[in-house]
Amino acid sequence: MRRVLWRPPSHLSAILHLSQPPLTCNCDGSVPKLGRTTCFTSIFRWVFMSSSLPPPEWIDPFVDLSDLASRSCQNLNPSPWVHQIISLLDGSSKMESNLDSFCHKFLIKLSPSFVSFVLRSTEVQKNPHVAWRFFIWAGKQKKYTHNIESYVSLIDVFSAHGDLDRVKFVFTKFTEMRGNAVAVNAMFYSSLIDGFGKLGRVDEAEKLFEEMVQKGCPPDSYCYNALNDALAKCSKIDEALTVFKRMEMEGCDQTVYTFTIIISGLFREHRTEEALELWDVMIDKGITPTAAAFRALSIGLCLSGKVARACKILDELAPMGVILETAFEDMLNILCKAGRVKEACKLADGIVDRGREIPGRVRTILINALRKAGNADLALKLMHSKIGIGYDRMGSIKRRVKFRILVES
Repeated sequence: MRRVLWRPPSHLSAILHLSQPPLTCNCDGSVPKLGRTTCFTSIFRWVFMSSSLPPPEWIDPFVDLSDLASRSCQNLNPSPWVHQIISLLDGSSKMESNLDSFCHKFLIKLSPSFVSFVLRSTEVQKNPHVAWRFFIWAGKQKKYTHNIESYVSLIDVFSAHGDLDRVKFVFTKFTEMRGNAVAVNAMFYSSLIDGFGKLGRVDEAEKLFEEMVQKGCPPDSYCYNALNDALAKCSKIDEALTVFKRMEMEGCDQTVYTFTIIISGLFREHRTEEALELWDVMIDKGITPTAAAFRALSIGLCLSGKVARACKILDELAPMGVILETAFEDMLNILCKAGRVKEACKLADGIVDRGREIPGRVRTILINALRKAGNADLALKLMHSKIGIGYDRMGSIKRRVKFRILVES
C-alpha cells in the first residue's frame, strides 16, 4: 500500500515553518517532540479568527464598468446601492448618522462618481436642502475629494430652485479647490453660465464665459447655447446674435437647439422677418427641425398674425420627413390663449377643408383650447352645438357648418 503523507496547505506550511523555534537536542542527543498541535491551533486562531475588518470598498453608480469604452452610460444598469442610498436621504435629523451606519455595516464608501450620480437623481433634485446635506456628508469620507461632476450637479439643483446664494457659495468653494485635485472644464462653466442665466444674472454669465475663454478652456455647443438662452430671454437679442456669429466663426456646432433659441428671441422682440430668415438658414444647412423648433416658429407667426405662413411651412416639412402630429393642436392653443378666437376658428376650418384632420378631432381640440384659455362660454357653446361637424342643406347642396359660425353668430 502506498504511503500518503499529510501536507498542510502551502501558505500554512510557510507560516508553521517560520513560527516554530529552531530545534535543539536533548542531553542524550535525541530530538525533542514538537508541540505541533498547540502551534497550529494558535496560528489557525490568528489567521481565521482575527478581529480586524477589511478596509471599506469604494462603490460606483453602475453594476459593471469593465466595458464602459464600448457601452454608453445610458445602457448600464444602476448599482443596487444607488436606490438604497437614495432611500436614506429622507431629510430627517438622523440622515447623516443613518448614512454612516449603513456604510459602516456594509463596509462601503461612496465614490465621487457615485455621489454625483445620486445628486442628479430625480428624488434629490427636488430637494436642494437634502442635496446640500448629502454633498457635505460625502465630502467628510476619508480620502475623498469631490469631482467636478459633483459640483456641477449641486449647482444645477440650486439653479433649478433659484437659490443664487448657494450657487455663488458652491462656486466659491470650487474656486478654492482649483489648486488641489479638481480641474476646471467646459462642463463646469456651462453649468454655472446656465445657472446664472436662469436666475437673470446675465452680466455674471457673460463674465464667466469670458473668463472661461481667457483660461484656455474652449467653449462647447452647450456653453454657447446656455449663454445665448440667457441673453435672448433677457431681451439682449443683439448680443445673442453676436455670440451666435462668434460660435460659427470658431467652428462650434450650431444645433437645432441653437437656432431655436435665437428664433424664439427674435420673435419675442417682434423681429419676425429676421426669425424667418434664420429659419431658412437652418433648413439650408441641412439641420432637421424638431417639434420644439417648429413650436417656437409657429408661436411667433401666430402671434404676429401670420397663421397662413405657419401652415405653409408645416406643409413644406412633410416632404422632408418631418411629421409634427401636434402642430395644429399647438397652434390652436396659442391662438385661443392669446384671445384670437376668430383666427383659431379660421385655422380650424382650414385644417378640415384641406383634409389634414377629421372634423370631430379638430372640434375636440378647439373645445379644449377654449377651455384652457378660460373661455368657458364659447367652449360650452361649441360642445352643445353641431358647429364643425353638422351640415346645413341648401336645396340639394349639403355643406358643413363652419367653425367661424362660433364667433359670427
